[in-house]
Amino acid sequence: MPDDHLGQSDQEEVYEPTYDQLLKIYEKIHASYRKLKKTHASLKVDFLNLQKEYEILSKDHLQIDSNHMSLFDEFDELNKKHYEIVIEHDSLKVSYTSLEYDFKTHIDKFE
Repeated sequence: MPDDHLGQSDQEEVYEPTYDQLLKIYEKIHASYRKLKKTHASLKVDFLNLQKEYEILSKDHLQIDSNHMSLFDEFDELNKKHYEIVIEHDSLKVSYTSLEYDFKTHIDKFE
């Protein structure tokens, strides 16, 4: 009797699904596969759209960067002109002050 008990524990019970059960499992797997395939296609389209948008934004960025450099160069030129005008203004101011002084001196002599 103890040998009989040992013999039973050595045997494993194997679950063997029926054809209908296998068919249901297959249908679930296939439905999941179709859903994943649709999701993949949708994500691929989204990715391609994002790539196109990235290319457009990249071109825009290059154009903006180019415009920025042009504006920077223009600003630099204007800044140089401004500096020259300030120097000229200071020079004229000194001349004006000198002329004003000479004029007052001349008027004071005649009074």
